[in-house]
Amino acid sequence: MKRYLLVMLCLLFLPMTANAGTAALEFNDESAEMRLDVPLSEDSYGKVMVGGRLLFNDDEETEMASVEFKVVGDPGSVPGLEVGAGFVGYVGESHDVYDFNNVGIALMADYAPPTLQGLGFSVRASYAPDIFSWQDSDGLFEFNTRVYYALTPKVKVYAGYQSIEGEIDGFNQDVDIDKETRVGLMLVF
Repeated sequence: MKRYLLVMLCLLFLPMTANAGTAALEFNDESAEMRLDVPLSEDSYGKVMVGGRLLFNDDEETEMASVEFKVVGDPGSVPGLEVGAGFVGYVGESHDVYDFNNVGIALMADYAPPTLQGLGFSVRASYAPDIFSWQDSDGLFEFNTRVYYALTPKVKVYAGYQSIEGEIDGFNQDVDIDKETRVGLMLVF
């Protein structure tokens, strides 16, 4: 557990600029996830960000931390669309026997058309192949999607679904690391 907290503490000491970072907390009765994303730089092409999260899931007996390095930006041709890509590292334990360490790539999109006045949608997918998977893991796949509403430009409430599956080393079987629907609050700072 201490290593998970160390990841988040390291993120807090990164240099922050006046660009928008985010802190989010999402939960249901069986699980909770905390996320922090901070900008490293921003220019007319987009933002370079680093982030981290902690996930606890009682149903799947999961404790997980992840860190990511991503670049996000506005393609310019579609108002309200932001797309990005990056690298993500996972470390955790699930079902009390499945330990995993993975490094993968992530793709993400966020669409909040101005005509919907605060309503938005986001989707994210990550994949870590066998070559970048260690301990009991032969791979990992994550997918999540959200529907959100911006109460103010700096406060968003949302509902989302997340699925994280790991492949067990030596078996042709997947393990549900996390498969939940949650509600959450995101603050932009």
